[in-house]
Amino acid sequence: MKTEWIKAIITQLAALFLFIALNAEIMGWFDEYILPTLSRMNEGSISSIIFGVMCLSTIVFWVNRFRYHYYVKPIYVLSSISLSSVYWFYRLFTDEYIVTESDIFHIGFSDVIFGGLFLFGIISLLVDFIELDEPTSNESQNEDKALLLEDKPITKREQDRLGFGDEVDTLYQRIIERETTSALSIGINARWGDGKSSFINLMEEKFLQNKDLFIVIRFNPRYSTNDKIQSAFFEELYSELSKYDSRFKSSFNDYLRVIDVMTDNKYLSALFQSSTLFNRVNEKSRINGAIRRLKKRVIVIIEDLDRLTGDEIVEVFKLIDGNAAFDNLIFISAYDKGRINSLLESKDEWAAFSDKFFTWERPLPLRSSQLLLDFLIPNLTSGLSFNDEEIEDVKSSIIANSSFFTFYLKNLRDVKRYINLVKPSLKRIYKEVKLRDFLLIELVRYRYPDEHRVLYEQNSHKDSETNFERKITIDGLEDQYNSKDILKVLFHADGNNSYRSINSVGGFSIYFQEHLFERISNEKLSSMLKKEQDYRAIINEVLNNQGWNQLREYLGSLNTLALPSWEAVVRYIDIYIYLSAHYSETLYSILNVGILLEKKVVERLCIKLGISIDDYKSTLYDKLIGGNNEYPYEIVKQQLWAYKSGELRHELVFSEDQLLIILKKSLKNLIKNNPGYTPLHNNILRACIAFIDPTSKKVTLDVEACEMVLHSIESNPNEYINDFVYLAGVSSSPDWNSITCDPFWRQIFLSAENLKDFIFNEKLDALPNIKRVRNFWSIYEANSYEPIEFQEQGPVQAKIDSDLVAERKLLDEILEIETLVNSIAISPDSFVAAYKVLKDSLERLSSNTLYIKKNGDVRKSILKKRDELKLYRESEPLKITPEIIDKIKSYEDYLDERLRH
Repeated sequence: MKTEWIKAIITQLAALFLFIALNAEIMGWFDEYILPTLSRMNEGSISSIIFGVMCLSTIVFWVNRFRYHYYVKPIYVLSSISLSSVYWFYRLFTDEYIVTESDIFHIGFSDVIFGGLFLFGIISLLVDFIELDEPTSNESQNEDKALLLEDKPITKREQDRLGFGDEVDTLYQRIIERETTSALSIGINARWGDGKSSFINLMEEKFLQNKDLFIVIRFNPRYSTNDKIQSAFFEELYSELSKYDSRFKSSFNDYLRVIDVMTDNKYLSALFQSSTLFNRVNEKSRINGAIRRLKKRVIVIIEDLDRLTGDEIVEVFKLIDGNAAFDNLIFISAYDKGRINSLLESKDEWAAFSDKFFTWERPLPLRSSQLLLDFLIPNLTSGLSFNDEEIEDVKSSIIANSSFFTFYLKNLRDVKRYINLVKPSLKRIYKEVKLRDFLLIELVRYRYPDEHRVLYEQNSHKDSETNFERKITIDGLEDQYNSKDILKVLFHADGNNSYRSINSVGGFSIYFQEHLFERISNEKLSSMLKKEQDYRAIINEVLNNQGWNQLREYLGSLNTLALPSWEAVVRYIDIYIYLSAHYSETLYSILNVGILLEKKVVERLCIKLGISIDDYKSTLYDKLIGGNNEYPYEIVKQQLWAYKSGELRHELVFSEDQLLIILKKSLKNLIKNNPGYTPLHNNILRACIAFIDPTSKKVTLDVEACEMVLHSIESNPNEYINDFVYLAGVSSSPDWNSITCDPFWRQIFLSAENLKDFIFNEKLDALPNIKRVRNFWSIYEANSYEPIEFQEQGPVQAKIDSDLVAERKLLDEILEIETLVNSIAISPDSFVAAYKVLKDSLERLSSNTLYIKKNGDVRKSILKKRDELKLYRESEPLKITPEIIDKIKSYEDYLDERLRH
């Protein structure tokens, strides 16, 4: 752009010189031809309005252009300023010209035109120079801060991250020390992305630092068609060398004619119109002599050789080894030799001798993989506002898996493209994934993008499946994937999965979608630990969105020893206590709640945070007691159970007696604030374990706790009575179940008689469910205090809902039958009648569907009474007719038949 301005300034100065030198003639021509025409212009109202509209339209047009920094060529900018300046000079500083004012605006049209022209020039000048004077920044510093890295070669020594400088110096010194003046061709061989172009640029920089010794020409054959490569090269060569010796014009003119390199380029055609043809040797000798007289070596850098077609490469070889092999001319090119040879395979004569076209061929030395890692680590996190801990996390993840990174990222180009792939999403999901897993799966996506997509499409459905381990495994690793080395690490069949690891259910899709979608962010979950946040509200929000698995996995992933402060530990305890109090049934099976009580963990935590164990125990003691309807009895119960059953694995900070005291204080506090017997009372009471039978595992509750509950029930029996009767369990059929009651009633009331007296106390007559309880108790008592079983007799819950009225009637019938059987008197006069009573009683009992122990007991009474009748008949000779004997025999047969079943 600066060159363009220099040319424009020179042009304007030349025009100004001519104007001043020929001022009289120019102004005379203006007065004679232009001024009379302008004097005849009609500046009436209509023309003024039209002119105003045109001016307004022009202003709007250019304002819109300049808003987007529209670039105006310097020649137009300076010309508009110069022309308007001349106008205003004659308009304001001479009396030779006047302006006719318009009818509406009272100014001349020419004033408006040239005023606008001057303003246009000034604005354009400002816009152009704002663009021109933008500060140039250090590219290497910008690269460190950039979110995306440009895949372009370096141009300066200070940008050299791969240490090519020493190699550049060595090659440069060999060129300097070369004594012969014959043409030289140097080939730098390396794979794509290994830094060939950067190496060439560093060589160019080195040559340009010594302009007294070298002339540098860059030639890119890609910008020429196949049949124009040689002519384009000689045009480039002539253009540069003609700056030093004008005789190159005639020399190259004649030489091109001799070698029959024709061009359609109008510039060259004009240069070479008149030439005398000499033989090839003489013309080349003339050019060699002219180049030697320069006392400089001409460095020709041929770019993008391995990006040409086979025919184009052949044309370049012709230049290097023949037509352009002039003295003191040094060709330098960087290429992928394998690529060059593959392009020349169809050209046998060239493929066989391709190595001979370069005098010196130097494989670009391989770079240490550590250099690539040193570039990868800082650039992956730069510009992302990562703190020191997060940067260290990235660094350690890469170093720990460096073998994968160095294998998948072969060169600096690979590293840059990998950074550009990972960086846009790294900050967004850094806290949502396991960093190692994310960085490794991104290696797969970079090197094998199709495999990455197939991996997701074939396994994404597993991310919503439920399995005990909540783990995802990948089938067919050996056969399907080239990236199996990484996938075996990420999806090892025998490996563990952790919270949000790629092989965990709920975590897999995040690594491919790079978005949470319906999942809850770790930022939301981690905010629970912040003192200023309402952890209860956050937990409830998470669980309302079916996020229990995510919540428990997150909490399970937290390391208590890594918590930053005592306040965070207290909040951590509060979270567990809240979950234990409100979600104890779920918490029981999946959270390691005992971690809060383990002595070793507590000791290490206290040392780290600088607090005493007594302070920790005191705080935890108070919180475990609970209050305000939040009683974390489940945490304490699990540890007390472990003590009592002999299953304790780790020493705790509390003894079993202390744990029992905590539970009893919880119960006492609850009863004080809420007298009665709610499910919470029941749960805390059941946690107050005094003894567990090692054989039967039968639990004996603490006597004091039972006494507290008894008093609470007696003071407010409604809830105890309301919940006393319930289904014994969960059944696949509503018609198959049992009805039972509070299993600890005997320990609370000490005896069945005490509980019966309580239930049938007339003071409870008004309670809503007292009829149900009394009916149940009567049946329960008649069943020897065992659950009452029902099979295929209708929905069992419906029986409870109807207060067991029908079942109580069946019990009354059984009791009536029992009374009747027991009242049978055996005598000669009532002998036949007794048999009939037994027969009728058995029929009634058989049709009774209340299958309880009392039913069996009455059946036994009938059997016993029958045996008594038999014994009586056999021992006492009775005077009975044959008809009576037959009737008795039929009764006995009936009884025998029915009683056998």
